[in-house]
Amino acid sequence: MRLIYLDESGISAKETVTVVAGVIINADQQWKAVAQHIRGLIEKYVPEQYQEGFSFHGKDLFHGSGRTPFDRRYYPANQAHSILKQLLHVPGKFRLPVVFGYCTKGHWRSFLSVTSQDEPLLFSTHTPFRCAP
Repeated sequence: MRLIYLDESGISAKETVTVVAGVIINADQQWKAVAQHIRGLIEKYVPEQYQEGFSFHGKDLFHGSGRTPFDRRYYPANQAHSILKQLLHVPGKFRLPVVFGYCTKGHWRSFLSVTSQDEPLLFSTHTPFRCAP
């Protein structure tokens, strides 16, 4: 069995490109070791009161804003960036395949129909979806 962990970026209206990326983990052979490694990073860097159910978010480590344990007022940027680098090494350390896809928003807007700001976007049934060549 394979587990696929994906995340997206660029979904706000002001972004011109949307990216979905992630890793594929062999549940039988890799998951336990990867999970233990991530748990170790949480135990090492995340204050105990935040650890239960915690998951790292790159934006929190990179920007240090919001209500996270990595708020720049309390957590130095160089330490947060060091944690982010350690997380970025996980796919290589465990030889996890990295997958991604991207699309410029101009490509997908052409097959969406929007009649007003208040109505949801509707997919056109006659226009094929084609993104980045």
